[in-house]
Amino acid sequence: MTDSKPSDPAERALWARWILAWRLFGYAMILVVAGVGWVDLRSRPESRAVFVALLTGFTAWYVLFQVLGRDWFIRHAPWTLLYFAAAWIIWPLLIVQHPVAYALAGLLFPYTYIFLPARLAIPSGFVLGAVMFGAAMSWRRPRDLGSALTGITSIGSFMMLSLYIHAIIRQSRDRQRLIDELRATRHDLARAEREAGVLAERQRLAQEIHDTVAQGFVAVVTHLEAAESALSSDPATVRQHIEVAKSAARDHLTDARRMAWDLRADLTEGDSLHDVVKRLTRAWAGRTGVAAQVVVTGDETAINPDRGAALLQGLEEALRNVHRHAQASTVVVTLSYLGDGVALDVHDNGRGLPAERLGERARDGSGFGLIALKDRIERLGGSASLESTPGEGTTLALEVPLREHGGS
Repeated sequence: MTDSKPSDPAERALWARWILAWRLFGYAMILVVAGVGWVDLRSRPESRAVFVALLTGFTAWYVLFQVLGRDWFIRHAPWTLLYFAAAWIIWPLLIVQHPVAYALAGLLFPYTYIFLPARLAIPSGFVLGAVMFGAAMSWRRPRDLGSALTGITSIGSFMMLSLYIHAIIRQSRDRQRLIDELRATRHDLARAEREAGVLAERQRLAQEIHDTVAQGFVAVVTHLEAAESALSSDPATVRQHIEVAKSAARDHLTDARRMAWDLRADLTEGDSLHDVVKRLTRAWAGRTGVAAQVVVTGDETAINPDRGAALLQGLEEALRNVHRHAQASTVVVTLSYLGDGVALDVHDNGRGLPAERLGERARDGSGFGLIALKDRIERLGGSASLESTPGEGTTLALEVPLREHGGS
């Protein structure tokens, strides 16, 4: 019954239908009053003319509200009081001409209590009721106690019903305001999370570029400078440094390509995670000649692209290390859907490494990819571990949750 509209399209349509129904009800009531008064006052032309003039004024009053809308009256409070005062004057004069005008109370009382603030609606309702009662008594010549009680009871009933409607509408507005604020807060929170995610990804990429590509090119430059120093005195050493530099450059070119691939919006291109895992593993096996098997357990669950990308990065890092260091003949990749998370294990049957050698890889720079991977997985709330035993192979185990700890 107000002109404020909910933000949801379906709610807007429902609200609009009720507004239309209320307006049509008002016009129908005015037509009924006009018809009854016109017929009953046919024997009193002068009263009919006055009645028609007053009813025309009341109709204009009603139409004006529909044209201007409730928001206009809220912004112009003095005009609102003047507007309602006009109706309070016209309506009792209509009752004096014919009692059918009582029916218009079905518009006046609800409008008074719904569209005026409570501090104005309550005294206005008393004034309106008094005017209505006075007009009724002037029309009813016999002023018996029963008529007076009927009038007072009717006024009280109208006022109680209107106050009840007023309270419901006010509560509805408060709830709608809270809903709108909640939606706005959720929107701001989602935007803040996206911005935080972008910032975290930038920081991750900056760290990874520093830890892998930049460090790798430091090694390339170091070997080339060493080759330059030995250029005139030791050709064998020069060739050795150049080969090492070429190998390092190729490796870190692969790292750069992987990071560029990581930047794609949808790493799985619409495919399921296990399809991408199988495709990457088969492609790697085809390039390296190492036998590879993919095992998928659990019921497939949709995974956030960021988490899927982290697992795929782990798979590539593990396969790359197998090819570089493990001298393995078989690799088993296990992808496990755990209900509330996803785990990826990559096991090879290669030569393995003792614990002290794993520490050396971290110190000499050859393990920077795994360090960056572990940081990325842990930022997502997951875990990453590397286990290796000489002669028994190496296992990289990754696990990420499907959702943040907060439920997002």
